[in-house]
Amino acid sequence: MKCIIYTRFSPRPEETKCESIETQLDLCRKWSAAHGHEVVGMFEDRALSGDDIERPGLWAALDALRRGYALVVWKFDRLARNAFMSYDIERTVIKKRGSIISAAGEGTMEQHMSPEERLRLGVLRLFAEYEKACTAARTRAAMRWHQAHGRRMSANLPYGWMEDSASPLSERKWKIRHRHTRIIACPEEQTTLGLMIGWRDREVSDHEIARRLTDAGLTCRGKPWHPRSIGRILTRAKQA
Repeated sequence: MKCIIYTRFSPRPEETKCESIETQLDLCRKWSAAHGHEVVGMFEDRALSGDDIERPGLWAALDALRRGYALVVWKFDRLARNAFMSYDIERTVIKKRGSIISAAGEGTMEQHMSPEERLRLGVLRLFAEYEKACTAARTRAAMRWHQAHGRRMSANLPYGWMEDSASPLSERKWKIRHRHTRIIACPEEQTTLGLMIGWRDREVSDHEIARRLTDAGLTCRGKPWHPRSIGRILTRAKQA
């Protein structure tokens, strides 16, 4: 059987190389050789989430499939971490009279599957989506905790905070600054944030808050206030 190998690496901060792409590729190659299959194409997507629709490598791999070919991945979650997207990819492959094989031994997605096999693979799809949601929730909680304790966690500072100018210069390099520099409260923004919180507590709408700030000559870091910005800032402040 002829195989098309697809590998994907999720975004990770401060990574300049995607070694796991090479690891996945090596494992898929070994699996194909061990089963006597011929690899006729290899495609990849580096630093792209399983939720991303715009994945050139994936669509090129699907386009390269022919009748009787197999799309080989290390694990099914490399294709997608969204149940609906995964199902759509599966239907596309089956329509082309191909199959999807997990080199890790999770099974094979093909046209003639038993009801039990379809159920098992469906559970795997849902679990991949659930696992991604849990990881995202843990990441958000950790970032909020670190920010609340004065650690910079992203290139864009949360409203109400500014970089601590006392941080050592060696820690302020762009490559690592969002991981290691400290942040402190910005007095001007904290005053504005206090006004916003007070108005929200009195059930003033985000549109009205934006209008009041604009009328007072206040801007959002030099830009006009927008109701959506108000909502995001107040949600973050409440979670902190």
